[in-house]
Amino acid sequence: MEEWVTIAQFSHPSSGYVLKSRLEAEGITCYLKDENVTNIIPLGSLSVGGVKLQVPLRDGFRALEIYYDTTDELGDTKI
Repeated sequence: MEEWVTIAQFSHPSSGYVLKSRLEAEGITCYLKDENVTNIIPLGSLSVGGVKLQVPLRDGFRALEIYYDTTDELGDTKI
């Protein structure tokens, strides 16, 4: 079984979609853990600690490099 690591957390799934798309464009498999909980349950993000962007452990360092290239120092997505 493959091990997955969290490389970023967001309050809302929409905040993670840009980074998820960028990682997938680079060939990195990823998913937004707890995405559905935050969409279905009001304030669900608070109860589960936000939406977590996860990648396979083997792609973790490469995904983090892309994350830092895609976001500014405040964690906002650069376009």
